[in-house]
Amino acid sequence: MTRAEFTLRTPTADDLPALFEVYAAAMSGYVRQTFGTWDEDERRREFYAGFPLDRAMVILLRDEVVGGVDMERRADCWSLNNIEIAPGWQGRGIGTALIEDLLARARAESLPVELEVYRVNHARRLYERLGFVEVGETATHILMRATLTR
Repeated sequence: MTRAEFTLRTPTADDLPALFEVYAAAMSGYVRQTFGTWDEDERRREFYAGFPLDRAMVILLRDEVVGGVDMERRADCWSLNNIEIAPGWQGRGIGTALIEDLLARARAESLPVELEVYRVNHARRLYERLGFVEVGETATHILMRATLTR
């Protein structure tokens, strides 16, 4: 999928229900595998309370919300905090295009890009293909970094 086929826009509180549905569809299986449970009400409360409306972006395809992405410029790196694509739209290049854009931005600033991925999340293969390597781990996540030079 080319970048021209999807658009990004700043989210509003009105987007939270659709963004939560994408999050739940994309991540509930990984959360269940990792923690043994998925409490829909608790997850919804946490999502609504913690979603960064000030920096995240809504991913749209033909005006349909198909995902969300949260990238953050920190003092010493870029952080890919979250990227969720609705399962029906995964594998079509949306995530790859967004991450490649982030990597290009980071390369222009000579900064690394960091992320955490659930150990059980198959997206790890995508991150490795795009140049991320494992730099640490927790009980639930693999910590990854792409170190870039101009």
